[in-house]
Amino acid sequence: MARTATLVSIGVGVTKIAHTDTEYELEASGAVGNFIAHANLMPTILCVRLLEPYKGEGKKKEDRMDLGLKGKVAIVTGGASGIGACIAENFVKEGASVVIADVNIDAAQKLAAKLGKSGAKAVAVKCDVSKKADADNLAAAAMKQFGKIDILVNNAGVIRQARFPDELTEDIWDFEMNVNAKGNYLVTQAVLPHMIAARYGKIVNASSICGKQGTPEFCSYTASKFAVTGITQTLGKELAQYNINVNAYCPGYVRTPMWEGLLDGMSRRLGRPREEIWDEWIGTNVPLKRPQEPQDIANVVLFLSSDVSRNITGEAISINGGTRVD
Repeated sequence: MARTATLVSIGVGVTKIAHTDTEYELEASGAVGNFIAHANLMPTILCVRLLEPYKGEGKKKEDRMDLGLKGKVAIVTGGASGIGACIAENFVKEGASVVIADVNIDAAQKLAAKLGKSGAKAVAVKCDVSKKADADNLAAAAMKQFGKIDILVNNAGVIRQARFPDELTEDIWDFEMNVNAKGNYLVTQAVLPHMIAARYGKIVNASSICGKQGTPEFCSYTASKFAVTGITQTLGKELAQYNINVNAYCPGYVRTPMWEGLLDGMSRRLGRPREEIWDEWIGTNVPLKRPQEPQDIANVVLFLSSDVSRNITGEAISINGGTRVD
């Protein structure tokens, strides 16, 4: 006798078949979006046997999608810690060579040495992205070491919390705009001639949820990230003629060293424990009720750095747990 089951999408390309006796999980090619359908199942033996069993987080390395990044050369600014370090590590795992650019050269060199122990090609370059001479030197160093630049990740960024107008000084405004917006411009300008000559390139910029919506007490940071989103949209169109893709990633709330500094300030101002503030912030602002991890951001960055995303340009991709839905 046939049985009725519910077929529910649990993610792009993945569905779950369930009925009262047994639960089946499988990978279904082309299953996109959420849907519910009913199917008559013949007793126990299903076409599930024709497909690989769902592996979930336990997938082996060889089962991962090949992004084609082996042999590519990537620059990651702000690459010595936090999200940047995670991005650099993931490039190496995919077989790419990486230039770790950071104002903290000791941390950059330490990470490069760590990655080099596994046989990876990783070098560290001291770079203050807000200075043209440093940006030009970064591009020259990458070309000297590897002979090409395939990917630029403009990840370097800073953040300050300041009420407008009494706390937001000109120095704070200039600091955030110089690093977050001007730094993006300067490093892109330095790298671009090499990409144009090769008629190939992937530029991936760090914007933010604050690059899509206003955020009280973060006026200058928000302005700088809106600038990054604007740069991304403009260059996405302008550089398409050279086969160069330009996209941005917009994290929500990631517990990085930058956030640790913010939590210190909030704790002093509010007279409350840092962890209590963090938990309340996530619980109140994130529908999925969990913060984003550096790996979540790195996954999107590597996708945008690959030819898998070759027809995506000028976009700002949100990774924020549903806090803002575009």
